[in-house]
Amino acid sequence: MKSKILTSGLFVIFALVLAAGLASAAGLNVIDVTGNNQNAASGSQITLSFKLQNDAANAYTISNIILNFPGLSGAGTIAESAWTNKPSISELTLEPGATSGVLTVKLNVPAGQTAGAYSGLITGTCEYSTSLGTLRNINGQIPVTLNVNAIPGLDVTQKTAITGTTNGTIEVKNTGNTVLSNIELTNSVEDFDVDFSGSDVSNNKISSLSPGSKVDVTVAPVELGTVGLGGKAVTVTATASDGTTDSLAMNVAGSFCKNGAKGGNLVINDLEINNQGDGDDDAWKLLDTIEINVDVENEGDVDVDDVFVELGIFDSSGDDVTDNFDFENTDEEQIDLGNFNDGDDDTATFTFRVPADVEDGRYKVAVKVYSDDFGESDECSDVFDGKKFEEIDVERENDEGNFIAFEDSAITPSQLTCGEKAVLTTNVYNIGDEDQDQVKVTLFDSDLGVNTFFEIRNDLDQGDKEEVTFNFAIPQNLKDGIYYMSLWAEYDYNRGSYREKSEEETKVPVTISGCSAATTQPSGKPASITAVLGSDAAAGKELVVDATITNLKSKSTSFVVSGLEYEDWATLSDISERIITLDAGESKEITFRFDVNNDVSGEQSFVVEARTGDNEAVTREVAVNIAGRTGGITGFASFGEGNSLIWIIGIINVVLIVLIIIVAVRISRR
Repeated sequence: MKSKILTSGLFVIFALVLAAGLASAAGLNVIDVTGNNQNAASGSQITLSFKLQNDAANAYTISNIILNFPGLSGAGTIAESAWTNKPSISELTLEPGATSGVLTVKLNVPAGQTAGAYSGLITGTCEYSTSLGTLRNINGQIPVTLNVNAIPGLDVTQKTAITGTTNGTIEVKNTGNTVLSNIELTNSVEDFDVDFSGSDVSNNKISSLSPGSKVDVTVAPVELGTVGLGGKAVTVTATASDGTTDSLAMNVAGSFCKNGAKGGNLVINDLEINNQGDGDDDAWKLLDTIEINVDVENEGDVDVDDVFVELGIFDSSGDDVTDNFDFENTDEEQIDLGNFNDGDDDTATFTFRVPADVEDGRYKVAVKVYSDDFGESDECSDVFDGKKFEEIDVERENDEGNFIAFEDSAITPSQLTCGEKAVLTTNVYNIGDEDQDQVKVTLFDSDLGVNTFFEIRNDLDQGDKEEVTFNFAIPQNLKDGIYYMSLWAEYDYNRGSYREKSEEETKVPVTISGCSAATTQPSGKPASITAVLGSDAAAGKELVVDATITNLKSKSTSFVVSGLEYEDWATLSDISERIITLDAGESKEITFRFDVNNDVSGEQSFVVEARTGDNEAVTREVAVNIAGRTGGITGFASFGEGNSLIWIIGIINVVLIVLIIIVAVRISRR
């Protein structure tokens, strides 16, 4: 009997144990878990996935599934809110043996999260269809382990800038996820030195910074000196004991105002640059005329007296080179606008020329408006359109026909009369981008009978200047008035010839007055002809003569151009144009090219003829002095149309000279 009781008791115990075992296996299971054990960087995101399964042995349906995603703890804490994209399972119902699809959830690791190990446990509850209203814990909770990688970081930013009168402030921040210690502050001594100070700074060091923490540091300049328009700069650096570092360039803004912008009454509303020459508004060529308009206003509520606007031009080294430019206005770079009531505005206009000898390169144009009454140190503004200067380039001439320029041409005396001797001086500049070995400068005017040249033979390199002087006499019987002499240059010298010539002639006015008589202009002639030598004149060489034909008729006329009476000393190889059509008063240059005979020397001549369709003809005899095979410098003369009278006078003069010599010899023998 006792044995039966014992056996029955063991059976009951076994049944209870079996039931307990079956109960633990039943319910909602978590399977196929991935991503619950990861390494990650701060500021990154990880993904965890799994499935939910209702065991096949269960005799009930599972619903109302709720998952709990915890915060993680360890080296620090990661809040529950870091979990995102949680699976939507509120409507999920699982029959016995059913498995959900893959469920995912994401964890955002906060930026700057302290490095180290973190852990947590994902749990959940559900309801069985056999006991609705009773929450059951799910089986197989999901353990989560996360190791946040160590990524140190340091950031130095500027909070306030250094000025000529105030210190600057920087912020040093630990942007990484590790503690930084012994952060040393240094600077590169560029334009000036600095001192560091602050409540967390000792001996130029910050003892430590935890992740995300920051401190403010005062940066005081040492012997800053005059800042100038270009400004100054210094680079500050923070370096932790583990080598983590960051640098910041601190710029001290320049100012055209002596003590920086002050006052606030006077403002510059606009600055406008207009290039009236060949260049652009921001790219000036030598000899360009520049106009700069500066609009200023009194925005304050007080009257401001003695308002001045000043212009400054600074080279790439920061030097003020304004005086190097040729200003047309009387006060040059400074204009007095007088007194300004509140609300008044006005415009200062600066006009100047870019001289031929100014250096090419990058320049800065600055302006300022200030009160001489208040004092520039108390009322001054130098900002326009949010900036303090305009950058422009001064460029050399790259057009080969404009390499040579004439400046400061002057005639002495300034008022001339017939029969008087005169001197013209001019500065010859090489404004091109090539050096010149030799330059020929010609001065010409047919009315004044001037046709002379000067050769610069000692080089004229880029930017060089050479003063050239011409002497000439004013002929008799001129009409009073202004005559315009022509200057031009020939250059690119090679093997005895010039390969380039000025595209445009430079006109020099000559004022003639007080002449006793006046010449009469030829009447009835269809055209006038002038000629100049375009090359050296030597035996066996090519001779070039440039003739200019001007239509004197009152209507457009066609001309046939010919060269005559040269056969004894040369061969005519080319005429640039044989038939030309000119409007009334229009001129055109025709080039004659001759091959000079080898045995020729001395004075030779030929005739330029221009004949109209109505058979009206105009001629000009051109004489040249040909250097023999061993000859040197050549000469040139151009005679007027119908010049037989001149030849007769010349012959008579020669005969008279011979007779005088004969008489003188006879007298001396007695």
